[in-house]
Amino acid sequence: MSSDQKYNYLLKYITIGSPNVGKSQIVQRFIKNNFNPKYEVTIGVEFGEKNIEIEDKILRIQIWDTCGQEQFKSITWAYYKNCVCAIIVYDITSRDSFNEVKNWIDDCINYSPKTVLMALIGNKCDLKDNRIISTEEGQELADKYGILFYETSALDGTNIKEIFKETGEKYKRGLL
Repeated sequence: MSSDQKYNYLLKYITIGSPNVGKSQIVQRFIKNNFNPKYEVTIGVEFGEKNIEIEDKILRIQIWDTCGQEQFKSITWAYYKNCVCAIIVYDITSRDSFNEVKNWIDDCINYSPKTVLMALIGNKCDLKDNRIISTEEGQELADKYGILFYETSALDGTNIKEIFKETGEKYKRGLL
């Protein structure tokens, strides 16, 4: 399904999280169904979009892929406005990225609409031998905030489509 098709709903998503957790790779996997093994730093914000079909409706998901560097945070805050879903990403092999999740959730609460749907994503589940953050620990944090939780692999595509399908379904149910 190409992104130039007509659509019923336009949904603005934002990806947030520390640097190097795989935000851009998740977006790339969802939009183009590929993985770029060459890491390219996001400077500021990048944009992508894709249509998905939920029941009989077409939802165009626009994803604003933000960089995780502190010096760009004030730029990033502007992209929280009017987003319907925040994808908060950490790396399951990095305690530091997991420890920063609360700050990203707080930013989302402070700068996003009150109705924003949040999803906590533990990325890089293909690196199970290097895992530092357990699935249970990630789920526990998500439960504490009442948000969705997934473990994903942008490398092999694990749970990438599911994130956008479930969040799209939740949004559509709230609309109709």
